[in-house]
Amino acid sequence: MNAALQCYNNPELTKRLVAVWKRSLGNENVEIVDPTMGGEDFSEYSLPDRSIPAVNFHFGAVDPAKMAEYKQGEKNCQACIRANSRRFPNQRSALGLSE
Repeated sequence: MNAALQCYNNPELTKRLVAVWKRSLGNENVEIVDPTMGGEDFSEYSLPDRSIPAVNFHFGAVDPAKMAEYKQGEKNCQACIRANSRRFPNQRSALGLSE
């Protein structure tokens, strides 16, 4: 069994996308997080020689009240925005749908 390659975010593409996200979502809603070593085959999309620029990103959908609670408390805010049903997702709000 071959292991997946390390995921590589193309720096130029990352800069371009972060600028777009900040313009459309607001600076306060875009966070750059530390790299993780989670198991992921996303690296295969850019090919082993990285000839296809790629960026792996996560889109959070958290209830604003829960996010405020985390930011004011001692809990790690990053923990609440990772894609996980136990971390208070609010998909309807994120998609612009009424509650």
